[in-house]
Amino acid sequence: MRIITLATIPPRFRSIGPTLKSLLTQRGRIDAINLYVPNRYRRFPDYDGRVPELPAGINLIKPENDIGRASNSFNFILNNCRKKRFRCWAAIGKLSFSW
Repeated sequence: MRIITLATIPPRFRSIGPTLKSLLTQRGRIDAINLYVPNRYRRFPDYDGRVPELPAGINLIKPENDIGRASNSFNFILNNCRKKRFRCWAAIGKLSFSW
């Protein structure tokens, strides 16, 4: 199963649409595209919980808290890879991991 995961922050909400639309047009088998938007951000204490407009085909996942730059990967790993649902590979900055 191939799943694309990404996260965004409130200042980027206005510009995330074209990126998401581009991902939807990728060739090859992609089973899901998940966008992580936490209910609370450490760096944006005034964030009111609104989410960006999403094109059809994007799954919105709302973890309770922002755990930093790798929120999407860590949340996916915690919810899926540890339960052996998927073979996982993640790239975070210059590091990569495989399970």
